[in-house]
Amino acid sequence: MVRGRDESEGEATGKPDAWEFTRIQDNDFPLKITVLAASHIISQPPRPPRLLLAQSTGQLYNELMVAKPAGLVAVGVSEMRFFQRMTLLAVCLSLAGCGQGLSNDDVDRLLELDQRYNAGDAEYVIEQATAYVQQYPKSHRGWSLIGWAHVDLEQLSEARDCFRKALQIEPSWDNGYVGLGVVCRREGKLAEARENYLQAIRLVPDNAEAFSSLLVIELMEGNDKLAVEYGERAWAIRDNYASIPANLSIAYHYLGDEQKRDEYFEHAKRLNYDRLDSLLDVFSGEASIR
Repeated sequence: MVRGRDESEGEATGKPDAWEFTRIQDNDFPLKITVLAASHIISQPPRPPRLLLAQSTGQLYNELMVAKPAGLVAVGVSEMRFFQRMTLLAVCLSLAGCGQGLSNDDVDRLLELDQRYNAGDAEYVIEQATAYVQQYPKSHRGWSLIGWAHVDLEQLSEARDCFRKALQIEPSWDNGYVGLGVVCRREGKLAEARENYLQAIRLVPDNAEAFSSLLVIELMEGNDKLAVEYGERAWAIRDNYASIPANLSIAYHYLGDEQKRDEYFEHAKRLNYDRLDSLLDVFSGEASIR
């Protein structure tokens, strides 16, 4: 497996030396792009927060986007990398009512661990968060954080155990099902990944992350109409993630709808999507995700 320079962003930044470049890193639903002598990752869906003081990822996003509390801009809630560089946890502390249900957590400690995770220190987080859940064994957020750290280290079996533990504690924790979907996707178990994302949507109907992940899975399997359906729902919920219109533009391209393809390409461009060249390669036939 060939890796580009910036693995955390989900794209090939170097020059691959193999015909196929498949990066299995980050919560990825990577699209394998076969080019003449190299390949590129087109896009990944946006990632939801791994630790939340709200009851679910969908609830938190809706509160942030609807309430728009003071200090939101200062904290920096904007285009976020998939499950990375999260500031939503800190923002949520300022939202009325978001502290409910946190009797099983030490908020300050979770914030510190989350910051270390965002800095890429997965091994530290596993060590310290493991000690944390020994002190707070009912913290589904703590178990989820350990799970995501294991995902970053490609320790999928351990990650699965942590997400299952989180769901055992809190069965309505949609983030846990998203995490299981990530694990299944990395293992190539698309059907199981799909079911986990669908379960996340059953719990949180406005779960943009799950819909966006389903978009990519269906696109990879050639189910373009279904990919469009999921992508349009993700876009209707969250219209500030460049990867959603980028993937939608590919889906519409394969459906032969150039008008919609170009429309979503322009959305991706407006949102500063940084792999526009890969999209153009797909449109021109120089690359393919199939």
